[in-house]
Amino acid sequence: MKKLKINAATCDVRKVTEETLSAYDKVEIHTACIVTSPAAQALMGRYAVRVNAAGNLMLDGDVRITTINGPMSIHPGQAVPEEKVYLQVNGPLDIASGCEEILRGYAGMSINGPITCPESVTGLLSGFQINGPVSTYPDGSIVLKRNTVLDRTFHLRARQDALYYAARRVVALAPDIAFEKLAEKNVRFATRQLLVSESLAEAAVPLFDERADIVVLPDGCVYVGDGVKVDENLLKRYGGRLYVAGLVHVTPESAPLLDQITYLRAGDLRVCRSLKDQVLAKGWAFDELCVVGGTVICDRAMAELMGKATGYCKGCWTAPGSSWRRTSRRSSCGRSWWGSPTVPPWSAPPRNSRGSSMPWPRTWPGSAWPVRSPRTSKRMPKRPARTPT
Repeated sequence: MKKLKINAATCDVRKVTEETLSAYDKVEIHTACIVTSPAAQALMGRYAVRVNAAGNLMLDGDVRITTINGPMSIHPGQAVPEEKVYLQVNGPLDIASGCEEILRGYAGMSINGPITCPESVTGLLSGFQINGPVSTYPDGSIVLKRNTVLDRTFHLRARQDALYYAARRVVALAPDIAFEKLAEKNVRFATRQLLVSESLAEAAVPLFDERADIVVLPDGCVYVGDGVKVDENLLKRYGGRLYVAGLVHVTPESAPLLDQITYLRAGDLRVCRSLKDQVLAKGWAFDELCVVGGTVICDRAMAELMGKATGYCKGCWTAPGSSWRRTSRRSSCGRSWWGSPTVPPWSAPPRNSRGSSMPWPRTWPGSAWPVRSPRTSKRMPKRPARTPT
């Protein structure tokens, strides 16, 4: 049997011929997106063609497909496509104001990623295939960073009668921001959230959209955009008044430094169990509290756990009632599992060097309590734990 098998991210079958299909007894196509036409579908229906595709794209035969793998921006001044072009974007797409004619020049679009565009362009997106969020901003506005931090020089660069847009928040905590001069230039802001110090709130709030969430912070507070750990470096760099947009981790080593933090507002707060009561007594503001015990390992791409060896292969055991399964078929016999009866390791029947299953152990490493056999519901008799080999 002569067989043709195609594995591709995108498969275009619009120009398939009857001579090609008749030369094979069986044709299989595995693709994420198959591009077809009515004539190609009718032709493949007469032959043994099996298609396994996540998406189907119907286009005419004269439409050219252009694929962009990465971020793309469409702005005024770009040439309108002279021929029929279908645009595929695998990444974020930024559409500026005044690009309506350029969008109408495409035969279609498929965007796998987030889209940022003016509010007036959203009507043109209904004819496109979008797999991602769509973020809109007011027409004619100047787009700033998602989290914009204002400084004392912003009023020198601000344009007359300008509308500035920040997708997430605007931070105005510097004591020397001249909002009075921004008001003289008729500058306005559109954003979801405003972080402003108490002394600047009266002058800053009238410049922002009424839908913005206003958060007034005490004077001297510092904005920290990433997750932090409470240590001496944090206090030396930012001081004792903090607004942290990410995670704040309080470890046992942070105990002598807690009294130096006079104000804290965080997204999530991770606290060791021994300092829970002391942290709650501070009255800090946070969205979610996570209390942990023991040693916490985080922000590591790889971690190696070392402990007392039990003498058993780490692929030989499972906790009673556990449904964990190993992801690898390769045998790990000859290496000890660095675990304990309270820490369930990966579970899978042990295998010998030829890959055949070996008898399933009847007890958990280091314990004498019985477990259920994987092949029967009967309880197995007790058996003493093995000694390390």
